[in-house]
Amino acid sequence: MLMQRVITATVLLLCLLLVAFLFNELAFFLFIAGVSMLAAWEWAGLAGYAKKSARISYGLLFFCILVLAESEFPDALISVLIFSICFWFLAFVCILTYPHSSRIWDRKLLLLVVGLIVIYPTSYALLYLYNSDYFAYSFLGLFLFVGAADTGAYFAGKSFGRHKLAASVSPNKTW
Repeated sequence: MLMQRVITATVLLLCLLLVAFLFNELAFFLFIAGVSMLAAWEWAGLAGYAKKSARISYGLLFFCILVLAESEFPDALISVLIFSICFWFLAFVCILTYPHSSRIWDRKLLLLVVGLIVIYPTSYALLYLYNSDYFAYSFLGLFLFVGAADTGAYFAGKSFGRHKLAASVSPNKTW
């Protein structure tokens, strides 16, 4: 399992280097749109949509929203991030009140809307980041930071984790 994680991380790091230093604005947009469409495909599956046509439609809807938002609202970063923070606060409240709050999540259409709220701000922020002066280093730093935090959490959990964090939500997560 660890070797598979190392191989995956190496391949992804090489891809990120390619994206950070060689992609122009259009190529970067298409890359982010493609990754976002894959995320939307996965989210639709998690939301309970098993048919390929429904999952493809959701991915294409996400692509259209991304293109429209990028062309019509290129400088809406603050609004998007404030909206995202409000959503994540609400999600945190739902986690704290689980399983009572689980009734909210039984609606497939609501889960698709939540998927847009989860995936879109990340996509938008990465596209916005492309125009910064230190894009390549910021982009790589972001992913290296997240990767280091994930790796540290994995090894800390394996080494020191004893008590379950939220067994009903994620059974293998520990304090």
